[in-house]
Amino acid sequence: MSELPVEEVHGSTLPRALQPILRTAPRAILGAALLCAIGVNLANVIGRYLFFSPLDWAEEAMVFVTLAAVFIGAIAVTADNRHLRMDIFLRLLPRALERAIDGMALIALAFCCTVVCLQAVRIVTLLLRTGQKSVVVGLPIAIPYSAFVIGFGGMAVVALLALAFMVPRRRSGKASRRDGAA
Repeated sequence: MSELPVEEVHGSTLPRALQPILRTAPRAILGAALLCAIGVNLANVIGRYLFFSPLDWAEEAMVFVTLAAVFIGAIAVTADNRHLRMDIFLRLLPRALERAIDGMALIALAFCCTVVCLQAVRIVTLLLRTGQKSVVVGLPIAIPYSAFVIGFGGMAVVALLALAFMVPRRRSGKASRRDGAA
């Protein structure tokens, strides 16, 4: 089996083959969500101030779009390893210890995101069973709440993938020459 090429970006190593899924797709969805929110806001402003008829559903819809954008964007932030963290002293440690602590942080992130994702699944399931809908839009409230499942589940998957590709891998050609083999 051939090894996937890995590119280190901001301390996170993820295979190039996964980058379109883990980085580009969330950013594209995020961009579309933000453009959608801007369009709804613009239509609401025009309706309110030019026609004196605001869109009743605009505020609630923009909250839902923003909620989705935050959690989808969190997947891309995780893929880029750009979460806020206090690492000033970590960077002073030897590289091996720094990588070990980074690995433990990824394990903690994956664990916490998995716990939150599982709790969010329970809440979304409950909302689906009760059939609760949003007040103005009338959207089943489980749909916007599923952003928690997608976001935290995606962050957990990305953290586990980053952890898996963080493990040093030997390249057959270079490693064998260094070891003295043909």
